[in-house]
Parts: sequence; structure tokens; C-alpha cells
Amino acid sequence: MTSETAREEPVAIVGVAFRLPGANDGATLWKNLMSRTDSVGVVQSSRWAIEKGCRGLKDEEKSVRAGFIDIDVDKFDSTFWGLSPLELGFIDPQARLLLQLSWEALENAGIPSKSLRGTAASVLVGTWRDEYKDLILTAGTTEGGEEVRRYLGCSTGNSAARIAQFFGTIGPTEGIEAGCSASSCAIGAAVRHLRAKRTNLALAGGANLILKPFKACYHLLVGVRCFKLMLMVLRELTEGLSVLKRVTDAKLDGDNILGVIRGYGSSQDGLSRNVGTPTVDGEAKAMLAALEDAALTPQEIGWIEMHGTGTMVGDPIEVAATRLAYQVSSGKRSNPLIITSIKANIGHTESVSGAAGLLKVLLAMKYGSIPPQLLTADLNPLINFDGLLIPKIAQEWKGSLAGVSSFGITGTNTHLILERVVPLAASKTDPALRERTPLYILPFSAKSAGALKCLKKKHIQALELFEEQDGDDLLAAYCYSASTGRHHFDEYRSIAIGCNRAELLHALQTDSKSGIEAPSQIKNKSIKRTGPTPISFLFPGHGCQYAGMGFELYNTCSTYRRYFDEVNSHVINIAGIDLLEWLQDDKDKPVYPVLCIFALEYSLLNMWMEWGVRPNLCVVGHSLGEVAAATACGVLSLATAVRLIASLRQNVMDEMGPGQMAVLMADESKTCSMIYEYTKKYRMGKLG
Repeated sequence: MTSETAREEPVAIVGVAFRLPGANDGATLWKNLMSRTDSVGVVQSSRWAIEKGCRGLKDEEKSVRAGFIDIDVDKFDSTFWGLSPLELGFIDPQARLLLQLSWEALENAGIPSKSLRGTAASVLVGTWRDEYKDLILTAGTTEGGEEVRRYLGCSTGNSAARIAQFFGTIGPTEGIEAGCSASSCAIGAAVRHLRAKRTNLALAGGANLILKPFKACYHLLVGVRCFKLMLMVLRELTEGLSVLKRVTDAKLDGDNILGVIRGYGSSQDGLSRNVGTPTVDGEAKAMLAALEDAALTPQEIGWIEMHGTGTMVGDPIEVAATRLAYQVSSGKRSNPLIITSIKANIGHTESVSGAAGLLKVLLAMKYGSIPPQLLTADLNPLINFDGLLIPKIAQEWKGSLAGVSSFGITGTNTHLILERVVPLAASKTDPALRERTPLYILPFSAKSAGALKCLKKKHIQALELFEEQDGDDLLAAYCYSASTGRHHFDEYRSIAIGCNRAELLHALQTDSKSGIEAPSQIKNKSIKRTGPTPISFLFPGHGCQYAGMGFELYNTCSTYRRYFDEVNSHVINIAGIDLLEWLQDDKDKPVYPVLCIFALEYSLLNMWMEWGVRPNLCVVGHSLGEVAAATACGVLSLATAVRLIASLRQNVMDEMGPGQMAVLMADESKTCSMIYEYTKKYRMGKLG
């Protein structure tokens, strides 16, 4: 790839994690969108406790409606993250939740967290509010070093730095504050770093938690609910992170690509009357910059997920800017431009606005449909809707491109162009798809018994919603991802075993011996071990073979099959022999067994190593197995090893007559004596 094309390469989204009002997972969020659910509600009464800093609030101030996430933001497992109680007390709950979401996003992407350590992975985080710092100041503590601790715990930059420190990454790490467009700016920065090859993976997104009472901003909020474009918007608590890679890398790594960022654009309303006042030209410039970055024309985009803040000034300006950038009135568009906004369902996400809109589009890409728009007010009569379409019912999405707008109160405008990627259909001739896996093994682990129990419940929920497809063994893929795409802890580990989804669910639900043991029974007794588990590999020699050995594994395990085919290609080139013929035939064929033994051992070796099981103590080979052991140590290349074994046919086997193998129950002295007597008789020609 040239430097020019690298600067324009699309960026793949391969994992997401979020907390939104009414939904903490994609299935629930999609259900809410399709049913036009309003997740905005009245603040819980428990929120107004005096110990939470709520004093002197009026009844009307307590009845303010907003979007609330369904978690306790003041609860955090500091032991898991290695944080002391003193340090934790100064860390903003936004930063705490971003830590949790970074872990979840990587798991969603199937990327083990330990694989990031020492890499140039980057962390880009956008936030706005710092209310937790205000609460600390209000508390009036006088502990030594408090000012530094407040900065380290509450600043936007340290929210990103804390994630990088935990995972051990050394790539670009930035905290971004740009008001409502902060998360989009973070995603845009990730795109730039990936294209410039300063990083190979980026965690990007934002956070927005409202931790103080609404007293100070009540009068600002009451007018927002009167918004008359297409929705009503209120503030909300939310966080979201995405895992990004260059498309070429994501495809090479076999990642599940949720969607692709084709273009990103940004601009600043520096020519407005006041800071934060939007302009048509300023917002349109961000959209046009994204189109230019994506090398697309306005007519190729059929849907825009709007910023849609619900203000009387902002919405008409945004619609006018969208009409201008996407040439709605030019007569060049063959179909109306669809416009929507997720804020009608969940409220104003503020600094996470762009990330929330992106999530909605990604779900629409997955399900092939544009959700109906929730309408909570009359349309604004000041807005020209000619050439625009607000979907009142779900629309089949036949296109593949969508735009996502996010504009900050700072005057920073951003726009993303997203593209749907249709996954390549797996070949139905693939042996792995012809038969179902005979047994499914689902491993899971945690640092505590309670966490293990919680994880088990999450697996149950996921498997209950699991959608199986004809032809593809997606359950095997689920178990494979749990095995290879997650970090495995030493403290508490277990597995669930079953021949199908129902049996896996039963094993998880019953805590039976056939599936999962109770947490109290499975604590790993070796957690005090300071080093890795000693592992040795033993490679046996001639005599262990049988017709068809490993053939079932060849048909059901793509990793094993890949390495076996690699060996077989060398055997065909060097010896003119196809080992698959012997595996499917029980006829006695000279040299085939010895080559198959090596092929099996080499394939098993690399299969286990690819799964993370590596010999770290020693490798031992007996007889023919010495060749595989030497290959495992790197002493012999694969081609040399195959050539060595194949030469047995010419140098040894072709020169030998029929014979047998014998096992002597004797020590070395007795054996040497027997060999001497045998050789003596043979030389004298007196063998009977």
C-alpha cells in the first residue's frame, strides 16, 4: 500500500461496549429503537439524598426528566483493577466506567487484553463534565497531595492514560474535550493515527455522567423539552467505546467487522457571533470534509443520523447545513435523504453524542433496517423538510452508506461517513461446515467467585438469545471466541460442556458435574505460583499410527487442518505422496505411516501453540518423534524435516526386507549381550 492510499484507508470498527439509558447491550438497544421506546424518565428519588450533596432542592427541580443508565456508578471493583481505596476515592466515575468499557470492548472484539501489552495501541477519550472534582472540592477534605490526586483522578487526559497504563500500551494516548462532539473528535483522532500507522489498534469513545443535582441548570433544561423538530431531548448519563483497526489489518486478523469508517471531517464555527453559536456554513464544511475524505459524492449517502439537540436555534441550522452539504435541493438526488436522531429515545448524550449515533448506525447495518423515529413533539415549522424523510415506520435499508453528525457547544463540528460491510459467505464445501462439532467446551474464569457467577449468568443470557444458522456452526465460533478472545484468570476457572446449545445452557444453569462446578469448588489451588505452568511436549515414534488417525480432527478443526495441509504440500512436492489418501484408506503403504505420524505431530504442535499452550520446559522425541521434536525446537525447518523422513524410503526401507519389531524386557547389559551373540551367529552364518 502506498503512503497516499494508506492515508485514505477505511477504518474498521471491530468491537463496541456502552452504557445508554435503557440499554447496556446491542440487542436491548435495537429492541428499544425498533419499538420507539422513550428511555427518558424522572430522576430516581434515592438520588436526592443529602449525603449525595443534594441540599435545598425544590420539588420542581427534583422532577426534572433525564436519561439514566441502569448501573450504580458509585460501585467499582477496585481489586480487579489494582487500585487502592485512597486512589479510588479521587478517580472520577467516568474514568472508572471507561476502564470497564475498554475491557468489555476488547472482549466484544475477541481480542485478549494481554495481547496489547507493550504494543503501540492507542487510547483516545472524549469527555466534557468534571462534576466529580466539584464534589471532592465541596467535601472539603484536606489530605496531603489532594490537588495532584484530583488531577490524576478527574482530568480527561488521565482518563485515557489510566486505560493505557492498565493494559500496558505505548501508542498515542489523548484526552479530548470538545463539548458535545468530544467522542467524535476522539474517533477522528483514532482514524488519523491508524492511517498514519502510528498505531495498529485504537480504543476510542467518550463518557458523560451527571453526578451533581440539576439545581444549577434547571432553568436551562425546562425549555429544552419544548423542542419541535422531530424529537424531545434531555440530558443523559452515558458512556461508549469502540475498538478500531485499519480494514486491511482487521481482515487479516479475521475480525468481525461491525462497520467501516470511510471518512471523517471536522470544522470550527470561528466566524459565529459568539462561542458555541452554530453556523450553517461551519456545520456544512464538516460534512463536506468527511465526503472528500471518503472520496464520495453527496448523492451516494442515503441516511444521516443527526445531532438533533432539540434547540430552537440549533436544529434549523443543522437541517439547513445538511441540505446544503448533501445537495437536497439540487435536484440531483433520486430519493429523499433520510434523517433520524437517537436522542429522541435516550436524551442528549452530550460529549458521547457522536458515539451514540454511531452505535445506532452499526446496529442498523447488522439488521439491515433503519429504525422508526420516535416523535415526541410537533415538527418545527421553521424547518424546510422538502426532500427529507423522517421514517415513522422501520425502513428496509437497501443502501450501504450513512453519515453521523455531532456538533459541540465549543463550536467544534464533526461528521463521520460509515459504510456497511457484507461479510463474505463461508464456502459450503469447507469440511468444517459439513458436520457439527460433536462437543462444545465453553471456558470462563474470573478473579472472584462472585464475578464468576456473574459471568456465568451473562453466558446464559447470551446463549438464550443465540441465533443459530443452517450450515454455519456459530455455536462453535462462540466457544472458540470465549477460548481465544478472552483473558483467562488463574483464581477461578471452569467450563461448561454440551453437545448442543440446550446442553450448554443446562450445564450453566444446573451447576452439575457434567457442566460447571460450584464456585466454592473450583478455586485454583495454585494461584500463589509465581511462574508459568511447566509444560513439556513428548513426540512418540513409529508404532502409534493407525489408518484414519487425525482425520476427524482434520475435518472439524481449521487450525489443525491448515498446518496438516502445509506439511502435505511439502510431502507432495518432495515425495510425490498425498497423505490424505492414506488417512482415508486402511491399506498398507510403505513410508505413508511415518510421514503421517510426523504430519500429525507437527499439526498438533502448532495447533496447541496457536491456542496459547507452548512447551516451556522441554520437548522430547522418541524414535521418529525426534524429528518432530527437532522441528519444535527450531533445529529443523519443515521442508528439511519432510525431506529427512522421505529419504527413509530410499535409504532404508527400500533396502530392507520384511521384518518385525520386538520389545525386550531386559536391562542395558543383558540387551548388549544378546546383540553381541546375535551378531556373532549372524556373521558365522549359523542363524536358525
